[in-house]
Amino acid sequence: MRSHDEPAVKAMMEYVRDMTEATAPGKHLTQLIPALEYLPLWMAPWKRAALEGHDRYTSLFTSLLTEGKNRPVSPRIKSRLAF
Repeated sequence: MRSHDEPAVKAMMEYVRDMTEATAPGKHLTQLIPALEYLPLWMAPWKRAALEGHDRYTSLFTSLLTEGKNRPVSPRIKSRLAF
C-alpha cells in the first residue's frame, strides 16, 4: 500500500470527502427547490463547482488508470487481468 503522504492517496481521500459532502441528504438547496436546477451556470455557483470537480476527478482517475496500465506487471499477474 502507498503511504498516506503520497499525492495519489491524498487525492483519493479528498475525492471521498468531496463525494460524501456532495451526496449528503439535504445538503443542497436544489433538493428542496427543484426549479433551481434550471438556472444558467452564471447564476448557479454549485453547478460551476460540480463541473470543476468533475474535470478535476476525471483527470485524476485518467492519470491513475494510465499509470497502472503502463506499470510493468509480472506474467503471472498479467494472465489474470481483463485488459
